[in-house]
Amino acid sequence: LELRFKAATGRTVRAALLDRRVARAKELLSSGGGTLEDIAYACGFCDASHLGLVFRRRFGVPPGRFRR
Repeated sequence: LELRFKAATGRTVRAALLDRRVARAKELLSSGGGTLEDIAYACGFCDASHLGLVFRRRFGVPPGRFRR
């Protein structure tokens, strides 16, 4: 599955899933979808700190600043 997915999309399954989780977190942050901790859990991150690390790497700003 992994090889076929990568051949078809040029990306790994893990990368595609992480992209979707971060995109969902961004949607929830934009709509005021709860606390950072709630959003982190809803998007499959172990805690708000992990979400913050991944989000900052992806978008260049921490989730709290993005929300403002």
